[in-house]
Parts: sequence; C-alpha cells; structure tokens
Amino acid sequence: MGSGAVTILRKGGDSCLYMSAWSGTSCMVKCVRLPLHRQIADDLRREIVSGRAVPGSTLPSEHELARTYGASRGTVRHALTQLRTEGAVAARRGTGWVVLGPPLVQSFSELLSFSAWARSQGHEPGATVVELARRQESRSDVERLAVGTGDPVSTPLRVPTLSDTPVMIQRTTLNL
Repeated sequence: MGSGAVTILRKGGDSCLYMSAWSGTSCMVKCVRLPLHRQIADDLRREIVSGRAVPGSTLPSEHELARTYGASRGTVRHALTQLRTEGAVAARRGTGWVVLGPPLVQSFSELLSFSAWARSQGHEPGATVVELARRQESRSDVERLAVGTGDPVSTPLRVPTLSDTPVMIQRTTLNL
C-alpha cells in the first residue's frame, strides 16, 4: 500500500489527522483524532500566530482552559509546555502564561546560517561569548574531531541572540 497525503483539518471543533493510502485503484482515508493536548496547543498557537493573542498578553488560566476543552489540568499543562518549548509562551509567577510571540522555526528543507535565518524573521542576530576554554582532548574528541592524543581543543560557550534577546546556549568543541 503506497502512502499519500497527510492533512490536519478542523471539523466541528475536532482536529483530525486525515491520512490517505492507495492500493491499486482504491483509496483509503482515515480520520485519526489528535490527542487533546495537541488540539489545545494547535488552537493556542493559531491565536498567537494570527495576532489575536499579542506578545505580553496573558493566556486564560490553566483552570479556564481545562474547563473550555473538557480536559485535565495536566493535559492543559502538556499543551502549554509544548508552546513554551517552541518559544511562544512563558510561565510567570503570579501572572500565569504570557504570550512571547509566534514560534520561531527554521525549516529543515533549506539550511540557513543563524544570521541569515534571524534576518529572514525580522530580527537582528548577535551573540556573546561567555567563556572560551582550552583543554586536553577527550576520547570522544579524538573520535569525532580526528585530533591526536595530547592535542588541545577549544570549547567556546556562546549565547546567540535575536534582537538582543538570548535564545539558546551553544557549546562547541574545536580542533586548534
């Protein structure tokens, strides 16, 4: 059986993953209901990307979201944690979940440098070198970097930024 299209559609409030597969001249279409945490995350992400939930605004409380979706607070937290991982929201003590902005993603179909990608998203790229250390190679350095035993390596620790906002920590090992 060959594979076909995979589509996520919303119909009647439910999110469905429609998968189609072909076998000879017949086609089978199957609707698989997405897990509730995915539906909640998708709905909230859509609100953020569309601009209806603006950066700095607070999302409804976990209790309100649980009531709206008929879900447990654990399921709601799972959805919010996914959005936090994407960089779209942050938990703030006393405030709840705050919108940071649309998730920033880079497609794997085209590889861009961090700087080129940042500029394509409307940000100014930057970075701060927090630490630059020289050390003796480890066993994995010898294997991965093809350095000789006893050769020094450099391990810079950098914090890349988007428009002066830190976005990740990079630790690299370089052969000197």
